Amino acid sequence: MSGEWTHLDPESCPVCGLRGGHPLLEGARALLRCERCGDHWVDEPVWRHLKAGQPVQTRRRLTAALRTAMDKGRKEHLLGPGTPTERVERLIAPVQPLDTVAQRMDALLVHLAQSSPAFGAPFTVGESPSSSAYRQSLAPEDDYTLAKGLVALGLCDGEAVDQMGASSLYVDLTLTPAGWERYEQLRTTSTGSTRVFVALSNHYGKGLNDDAHAKQADALLDAIRAALPPPLFGYRVEKDAAVDQITDAIIAGIRRAPFVIADLTAERPNVYFEAGLALGLGKPVVFCRRKGETAHFDVQAYKLIEWEPDELGDFTRRLDAHLQARGLTPARDPG
Repeated sequence: MSGEWTHLDPESCPVCGLRGGHPLLEGARALLRCERCGDHWVDEPVWRHLKAGQPVQTRRRLTAALRTAMDKGRKEHLLGPGTPTERVERLIAPVQPLDTVAQRMDALLVHLAQSSPAFGAPFTVGESPSSSAYRQSLAPEDDYTLAKGLVALGLCDGEAVDQMGASSLYVDLTLTPAGWERYEQLRTTSTGSTRVFVALSNHYGKGLNDDAHAKQADALLDAIRAALPPPLFGYRVEKDAAVDQITDAIIAGIRRAPFVIADLTAERPNVYFEAGLALGLGKPVVFCRRKGETAHFDVQAYKLIEWEPDELGDFTRRLDAHLQARGLTPARDPG
């Protein structure tokens, strides 16, 4: 074991700075334990990278990404191929940055609405540091400032807030009728998201096992992402959530997406459902399929961008050109 591990700080998380965690050493890796970010394995290169310090915005997105992974039972997202910088960038890529105070206040308001036990009932902000990760808060002072903002806008009852200082971990808030109205607006309308919803077939040929299907889906998703200029990012809803959670996540994701990309390979019902929902909501839909596959007659009037497993780079270039031609991504100088 390298001597570098002797410098593990047993008192604070290298991502969010929350004190109280105690790393668990196991050979060439260590399990970082943080009440906000969760438990995550790191190797020495990643540890040194995190300890060297990251920009605040990167740390905010990373704590949200780690908490999300932890809540899905995943603890090894910071291990794997690539440099430490590449691993961190890969992990935070799906996390839309909350760059403004207004965005983070909206995130807090959504959390309050979804967590409040009943209409008019107070909810304690800061009682669980893990929940603060989802609004990319790195300290109790962050949530206090956001709470004061919601009160100033009349979206929350601020009586309890005014009685507590910024150093307090716990703040009791109650959504006002105006706050519930704002929540409904956020829930049912696009919020300027840069997350492009991708509906994938997950079935890519007879005789393939689940692992082979998953690898092909991941490769296609990577090819789609390569055609999306920053800050746009293509994502799919994870399959490992409960069925009702998947449905909710699909509907919410499509509502908020600027547009949808649907792969019609194997004519899977889930893809047609998601594409139809998007069209019904007035969202632009880009269709693709594996070369040689058929598509239902009711979508044959649409442009279908074909792909082949061994030529995904060419597919990326054609998808990029199609997105620009439709005005879904900015026109760029080909040089």
